[in-house]
Amino acid sequence: MFSLHSYYQQDIQCMNLMPLPWERLRGKRILLAGATGLIGTFLVDTLFSINRTRQLGMTVYAVGRDEDTARQRFDDIWEDPRFSFYPWDVTQPAAFPEPVDFVIHAACDTQPTRILEHPVETMMSNIYGTENLLEVAHDCGAKRFLFLSSGSIYGEPWRADDCVNESYYGSLSCNTVRAAYAESKRAGETLCKSWRSQYGLDVVIARLAHVYGPTMRQDDTKPLSQMILDCAKQQNIVLHEDGDRHVSCCYVADAVMGILYVLLTGKNGSAYNIAGSSGKLHTLKDIAEFLADYAGTKAIYDLPDREAQIGQFLEKVANRQVAFDVPEKKARLDSVLYTNAKLDTHKLQGLGWQRRTELATGLKRTVSTLQEGGLIVEESDEDVRNASLEAAKEAAASLRERHKTVRRDNGGLKGLLRRMR
Repeated sequence: MFSLHSYYQQDIQCMNLMPLPWERLRGKRILLAGATGLIGTFLVDTLFSINRTRQLGMTVYAVGRDEDTARQRFDDIWEDPRFSFYPWDVTQPAAFPEPVDFVIHAACDTQPTRILEHPVETMMSNIYGTENLLEVAHDCGAKRFLFLSSGSIYGEPWRADDCVNESYYGSLSCNTVRAAYAESKRAGETLCKSWRSQYGLDVVIARLAHVYGPTMRQDDTKPLSQMILDCAKQQNIVLHEDGDRHVSCCYVADAVMGILYVLLTGKNGSAYNIAGSSGKLHTLKDIAEFLADYAGTKAIYDLPDREAQIGQFLEKVANRQVAFDVPEKKARLDSVLYTNAKLDTHKLQGLGWQRRTELATGLKRTVSTLQEGGLIVEESDEDVRNASLEAAKEAAASLRERHKTVRRDNGGLKGLLRRMR
C-alpha cells in the first residue's frame, strides 16, 4: 500500500544501510502483534525489505484483528511464502500454531476518544494482551520478547525542563480516567519483568515518544495526527488547547530503527527511550503553526468563554495560520494524553542508534506521502467519529466476553493465576 511512494521507499532503503547485526535475523521467525498499526506496518515493510536485500530467509507472522485492513496494508507481500497473517485479538488467550524466535508486542489502542470512552477495556486489553503474548513467547520457545511501552509512563516531570531517562519516575495520578493508558503500560512493563524473573524469559522494553508518520490510521484522534491530516487535506489546522505543552515526537522510520536496535542489541531486562529530534518545534502550538504555514491555510480563532483570559496569547499569535478551539480546562485535562516529558535517548544511542529525522522534515515527508498517492480518504468528521466509536464498541464487547470467561474460570483471579506457570 505504501511501498510505491517515493519518501516511503527512501525511508525503507535507509534502513538497509544501518549498521545493525542483521545476521541475527537469518532464518528467524518473528511474531508481530499489532502489525496493521502505524508502527507495525512500517516494521513489517522494513523487515521484508531487509529480508529480500540480504536474503535472510526470515519469516514474519503478522497478527491483527482486521484481515481486510491487513490485506490493504500488505497487498504487495500478501502472497509471499515468508509472510503469514493471523487474525487474532490478543486479549483472547490462544495457542500459536508455529514456533517463534522473536515476539514483538505492538498491539495497543492509542486513540484518545476510545481510551476515554472505554478506560476499563483500555486497561484490560493492555494487561491481558501482554499476558497472552508473554505466554505465547514462553510456549513457543522465543529467544526474546519486545514490549512496546510509552513515554506516558513517566507522567508529568517534576520540573518543566526535565529530560527524563529510563530510571526517572515523574508524577502520575492513578486516580483519573486519563491514567488508564499509562498505568496499564506500566503494568505491562511489570508483567514483562515478572516473566523474566519467574520463568527466565528474555525481555526488552522500548518506551516510545509520540510516533507519527504516513502509516497512521486516518481515524486517529491524537492531536498531532489530526493536525497532520488537516494539513494534508489543506484545511485549517485546529488545535483544541492553547498548545503550550512540550511534545516529544518521533518519526516512524526513526522509531522502527530504535525498535530494531532494542530487539537485536538491547540488554535483557532493560528499557530504552525512543524519541526524535524536535529542532525548533517544541510545543503543539509550534507544530500547528508550522503545519498551517506549510499547508497555506488561513487562521481561524475560536476561543469561547476564555478569550478575555488569553488575550495576551492571542496577540502573540495573531499573525499565525492556526485555528484554535479551546475547551474548558477541566475537560482538557481529562482528554489530553500527551505529557510534558522530554525523553532522554542516551541509553539507546549507546547501542549505536542515532536520530535521523528532524520533526519539521518528518512532518513534511508524512504530509507529502499522504498526498502523493491519494492516501487521504475524504470523509466527514462525523464519518470518522462513527468509525472510531464502532471500533470502540467492538473492542468493549470483546473485553466484556473476556471478563466473563475469567470469572467463570473458577473464581476470576484465582483461575487467571492458575493459568500462569
